[in-house]
Amino acid sequence: MDGEGIYPCIVVPTRSYMKDFNSRSNDVYTFVSWDGTTLVPPFSCAYNNVANEARNLAVGDEDGSVHIVDTKADESHPAKTLTIAAHKNAIFDLCWSKDDKRIITASGDKTAKLHDVETQRCIGTFSGHNGTLKSVSMKHCDDNIFATSARDGAVLIWDIRCSITTTPEGETIHRPANKLQNVHSGVRASPMKRTKQGDGPPLDGSNTASAVQYMVHNEHIVASTGTQDGSVKYWDVRKHGSHFKVENPTPLQTSTYVPTTKRSHGLVSMALSPDGSALYAVSSDNHVYMYNATNLGSPIRRFSGENFSCSSYYIKISVSPDGDYVATGSSKDLYVWEVNRPEEQPLVFEGPEKEVSGVDWAKDIGNGTQLSACSDDATVRTWKPAVYC
Repeated sequence: MDGEGIYPCIVVPTRSYMKDFNSRSNDVYTFVSWDGTTLVPPFSCAYNNVANEARNLAVGDEDGSVHIVDTKADESHPAKTLTIAAHKNAIFDLCWSKDDKRIITASGDKTAKLHDVETQRCIGTFSGHNGTLKSVSMKHCDDNIFATSARDGAVLIWDIRCSITTTPEGETIHRPANKLQNVHSGVRASPMKRTKQGDGPPLDGSNTASAVQYMVHNEHIVASTGTQDGSVKYWDVRKHGSHFKVENPTPLQTSTYVPTTKRSHGLVSMALSPDGSALYAVSSDNHVYMYNATNLGSPIRRFSGENFSCSSYYIKISVSPDGDYVATGSSKDLYVWEVNRPEEQPLVFEGPEKEVSGVDWAKDIGNGTQLSACSDDATVRTWKPAVYC
């Protein structure tokens, strides 16, 4: 398959528009530890969906806090930034509910948590993984259901309405509604660099499920990626999981691994296009791969860059709201590719001084878009079109 039909419109280059994106001093945010002594590295970020013209950015940091920044208003940070004490360990991923009233966080403490944005309270703890959580994805048609992946090699499905117990201290604990174990067991890839604080050591024999994604074309399918086998796998939650008592389940579909080197490489994160037709994954072989979301197979496009390097398992990927661009972090700087021009070198958004991990595009609700990224230099930086700066 050559990829034709994924975006069947006339290709109009908008690269010159993206070149005008810039980041001012007012677009750089830092966060202080609870004791006020140090700056805390941010690991994950996600824009909201509706409120404040979809310009509220939630940031998860190494201390386990969620900071909600109004990126629309100058001089709003830190005075108007809302902070939620979510975990006592690092937050590696997070997402908003569609109505912006709740945020789900995935943490190094082996739990996910559900938070009420207005009250800043935890209203549910989701316990069932045996390793650091790496990714969270909400079901597109139902805010009550979400999936998580973790270093224990499992993908867990959660329903916030079910499997609830209450501790003597009044904490609401949820157990998984379904569990897929060993989703990427098998070939082991070459090890990558150090872990971040809060991310525990890999479990013996485990193969980290680095990312999970609920699909749009079929509400019962979740996709997973692994840090070892370099493949995307589809799982039908009606036919796979703990109810079938299969220790090493067979996926519904598996992408074809196309090695670019003699060593095996894993996939570290993935993102779905807004219309659900294309799935993108970042590989430790320093490429971004694009797949037909409805029919996995070999990648239909491949993106790379002269200096692009994916040297850790913490680098994230995000697709622009119009589906025309894909952005990823790297060992340094933010990289942006035009989807319909994979042969061209990426745009490089400079500014961060260390590894760039979390990245997200703001939703376009008629006012254009912007994007933000987290860096190990303890900053979150936002890039906006020059006309708005």
